[in-house]
Amino acid sequence: MGPHTDVYALGAILYQMLTGRPPFLARTAAETMMQVVQREPAAPSRINPDLPRDLETICLKCLAKEPAQRYATARELGEELRRFLKGDPIRARPASFTRKSASWLRRHPAWLAGAAALLVFGLLCTIFWLYQENAFMRAQHLNPALKREPGPLSLALLNWFGMGSLIVMTVGLWVNVWFMSHARRTTLRAMFDQSRFVPGSPVSEYVRVIMALAGLACLLYGLVTIAKVIEAYAWEGFGPLPNRPQAIPSGYLPVAFFIIWLGFWMIATAWLNRERGLHGAPVRKLDEAMQTEIRAAVAAGDAPAAIRLYHRAAPEAGLLEAREHVNRCINDLRMSDQAKFQDLYQNPRRALTLRPRGLFGVLVVGVVLWIILKPAAPLQAAWYLAGGALYFAVALIAAHMKGFLPRFLSFIGCSMVVFAGGNWVFEKDLPGHIWLLMAGLLAAMLSLRPGQKLPTK
Repeated sequence: MGPHTDVYALGAILYQMLTGRPPFLARTAAETMMQVVQREPAAPSRINPDLPRDLETICLKCLAKEPAQRYATARELGEELRRFLKGDPIRARPASFTRKSASWLRRHPAWLAGAAALLVFGLLCTIFWLYQENAFMRAQHLNPALKREPGPLSLALLNWFGMGSLIVMTVGLWVNVWFMSHARRTTLRAMFDQSRFVPGSPVSEYVRVIMALAGLACLLYGLVTIAKVIEAYAWEGFGPLPNRPQAIPSGYLPVAFFIIWLGFWMIATAWLNRERGLHGAPVRKLDEAMQTEIRAAVAAGDAPAAIRLYHRAAPEAGLLEAREHVNRCINDLRMSDQAKFQDLYQNPRRALTLRPRGLFGVLVVGVVLWIILKPAAPLQAAWYLAGGALYFAVALIAAHMKGFLPRFLSFIGCSMVVFAGGNWVFEKDLPGHIWLLMAGLLAAMLSLRPGQKLPTK
């Protein structure tokens, strides 16, 4: 206790005056105290964008975790505020990039763990590639006639990868859907309709174990596939097979990375569900006026605007927390006014809308890359780029369909158009077409977004 404590209290009062909410707010006093100790307050300008930067700097300096980083006395704080009111330069300086980064990582340890895991994964892949490269060079030293050309390793990878990946992804996605149906206390069929807005709840232990084991299987399969691709590259290169020119091992990497991501997602989902069962779901206490605005956005059928409002009310909240809160509001609307819910969320008039800025950026980058790379088969490359974009568009449209079967058939039809249609039109597949599909998918994600309900006149 001392002058630094008084400065912190004055900073908290100033924060409340500038933003209309305290710097930390939780369900209970104990949780609020934990936030005071462990978290940094959200920048006031994120809540009140019209706030002057110097005044925000003064406020955050008062709320610094280290007492030495605050104003020494209340008199010093008062002098700083007088300088601000007179328009003179203030002595406080905004936090440096290093300090902001360290603070952000303390508040988001999962990102730090993910970056560390990605770094370790990259190092392991590099070490394994160097090991295989040295093994190839030793074998070439003993047999000078040995060359890098597609052979049995690439052929074996091709024989088991396609069907194996299809089975693993199908089982993994089905287990995900099965897990979510248990978490939302509904059937598989109903989950794809109104129940997708029902908040999740803790599941039984055996469901979590199956989810985690399936995620571990996906993770191991993806790692083994990447190891096999590295081995094939070190010994045989990335050239096409003589009898199957469309098959290139490098094209398997995007699918393998997706399977690894799916495995991590399933394991993390099982762990988070277990934490929810032990500690309960996080419920943030929001200002009543902001909660009213969020419910008004939900009642207008504008869920993205409701998510943005939640982030404005709680800048430190993650996207999953914001979506879950909005889903709870949508579910409340479903329970209170079934007809309005169906009109807004079950029968939308537009499945997707265009992002003009995103489309412009995608076109500029696409034209530049097209000129630089100069694809050998431009029409076929454009076909697969459009196919990747079509997959995303179909996903947005399928989200508004009722029932599992129409969604499934829409994706089957899209796959037939992209792959079977490509083989029929061009008579042969294009090497590396998976990369083109991924590029088209990314371009569509940047150019399109889920549609909104058109206002009724």
